[in-house]
Amino acid sequence: MVFAVLPIVAGFFIDATRQTHRTLFDLIGHGELLIVSAGLAAAAAGQAYLKRSSGNRFLSSLLMFTNLSIMGLTSIWFADVSAAIQDGKQYDQAFVGQYSIVFFVATLITAGAGTFLSELEP
Repeated sequence: MVFAVLPIVAGFFIDATRQTHRTLFDLIGHGELLIVSAGLAAAAAGQAYLKRSSGNRFLSSLLMFTNLSIMGLTSIWFADVSAAIQDGKQYDQAFVGQYSIVFFVATLITAGAGTFLSELEP
């Protein structure tokens, strides 16, 4: 997970070194956290699928489908934001930044819960 956000952190330090002051939404407003969320959600869904126990089958399945939904939505949204950038179309960078943080936090919660459940298995 740490490696997934390293480019964003590196961008922050590069900007600080060059004394260019970009806002948080300038750093993440291009959908970077969306694709990170998609990757984490896909990995968590795979883990939930492989580690379904009989005791927590419903919760594990619910987390798996939640992570698959997050993965699908964030992937499609990232593709749309990338296409808008490539085509030079206007888009709301602050909106993308704000809700990419929301999806990233949701992914951390669902992926963490799935990992916790899988570690409970014998």
